[in-house]
Amino acid sequence: MSVAGETQIEKKIPIKEKLRLGFAVCCSLTNPDEESFRRDVIMCNQDIMLVGKPIRNPASVQHMELIESCYNRGFIRSLNLGLFSLIWVDNRSKSSAAYSAQCSYLRPSFFTFHKHVIDVGFLGRWWWLNSVMTDYDINPLEFPK
Repeated sequence: MSVAGETQIEKKIPIKEKLRLGFAVCCSLTNPDEESFRRDVIMCNQDIMLVGKPIRNPASVQHMELIESCYNRGFIRSLNLGLFSLIWVDNRSKSSAAYSAQCSYLRPSFFTFHKHVIDVGFLGRWWWLNSVMTDYDINPLEFPK
């Protein structure tokens, strides 16, 4: 047996592992950021404004007003987790110097963090924003059952 034959040990990676690695790389490359969320929010607001008030979906309008008021107050935060991103609402502004903003005991805890999340970014899109905007131009109150 030759020395060259012994050093050429091939590691065979299973196909499932290659697919998982490829999917993880795809997720991390298409992971949206806070700028893309802000851009999508502006585009959705423009879409809603093009529709008359009587036929706007109240749920879409209410969600977009909540996001805009949180942006105006400085409560919106983003968390990039590599494969996906979270947009969440904090209780205080970043620039607040009040005791309640500085105290670590008053920040959202791990167990209540899910209540603050308003959107999840995955595979290049914001999923909750897209689901709220599916029927933004259909008012369900307009059609009696």
